Amino acid sequence: MLVKTLLAISSLFMFYGLLKFAWICDDAFFTLRAALNFNHGLGPVWSPGQRLQSFTNPLWMFLMSIHLFGLSNQVFMLSLFFILLSLLLLYRLSITQNSQKSLLVLMVILISSKTFLTFSFSGLETPLTFFLLTANGLLYYSEKSSLKKQAYLSLLLGAYILEPS
Repeated sequence: MLVKTLLAISSLFMFYGLLKFAWICDDAFFTLRAALNFNHGLGPVWSPGQRLQSFTNPLWMFLMSIHLFGLSNQVFMLSLFFILLSLLLLYRLSITQNSQKSLLVLMVILISSKTFLTFSFSGLETPLTFFLLTANGLLYYSEKSSLKKQAYLSLLLGAYILEPS
């Protein structure tokens, strides 16, 4: 019971830190402009008619170009979605491994990481990276996981990390 209470408190501190350090990085605007041009049928480019790839992560750019039910702040909502999904996967992993104390330690580490807090809502692909790493870990430790699923997610994660830029 004490561990669950501490997990709830650490989750609140994490979201406070995430919201406190929320900002949009200048590099995110390159991706936003490419996503906007892509939505308007001009291709994922900086300027229409030119073949310049200005974004640093193609998967994140394509996700940002999806209209999220008319939400006004897509970058923030997409980041929040992946952070929440990652935390749910971490919680499920801790239940699967019967190790909620490990989850508590991980939450404290994430809360104390200014880099994680600063870049989670910066418009960059940090939340997607966190989600893919968490999903890969959950799939790796899952008892029902097949080798094919693990290989597929590892390939996706590898392709994501080894981006062309």
